[in-house]
Amino acid sequence: MKILTQLSSQIGDRSGNHQATAQCLENKSLIQEIVAGLENSDNKIVIDCAEVLTEIAKEEPTWIAPYSHLLPEILGNKNNRARWEAMHALALTAEYVPEVIEPILEQLMEIIEGDKSVIVRDYAIDAVGNYAKTSVEAAQKAYPILERASRVWEGRHGKQALNGLYNAAELMPEKKAQMQKIAGENLEHKKGTVRKAAKRLLRLVEKQEDPIEALQGMLADGPSLTADLLAERAQEKSRE
Repeated sequence: MKILTQLSSQIGDRSGNHQATAQCLENKSLIQEIVAGLENSDNKIVIDCAEVLTEIAKEEPTWIAPYSHLLPEILGNKNNRARWEAMHALALTAEYVPEVIEPILEQLMEIIEGDKSVIVRDYAIDAVGNYAKTSVEAAQKAYPILERASRVWEGRHGKQALNGLYNAAELMPEKKAQMQKIAGENLEHKKGTVRKAAKRLLRLVEKQEDPIEALQGMLADGPSLTADLLAERAQEKSRE
């Protein structure tokens, strides 16, 4: 595993990981060696490999997605940098591997609420938000986590949560009212980036057609009994 000997911790120079990333982008087969390094007994090598995978994922996320199932193992690492690099790589690949993210949603929520690293928490929310865009089912599962994330830590992670909710909102028009409320709560946030994300979410949901209102409009000219029942059930569904 020659490339592992060139990593930053092994040569004592931060440029090592950047050079390793460049080599992997030129020769995709080298990624296998970096992936193997995630299980190295030397935690410094584990951290370096996680960083290299993250840097590759910034350019070619689909190259790293097949190995993303190995990253959750690093989320329990005691080293902050190991956790944030692994979480960053997960966030970058989440939309390509919903089957990896779904089983760890509860773990991600625990990390968002309790990890001592702001960076780890940020990327955990990004991972959930990117997972949310993969399907209606994913959006529904991600929504309560993102809603909670918008409020924990005194709203410190508002930008990430609102961006994730934006992804979910595109697939969940029935949550229009709730999304408007969350966006409205952040329009006066002290951080400009949060206010910007709130306005973006608000613009999206305000132009969405409420499915209940649309159905009621279709029935306005004299709905049948069956249509009335459908409307009633739809309203009940929206209140769940």
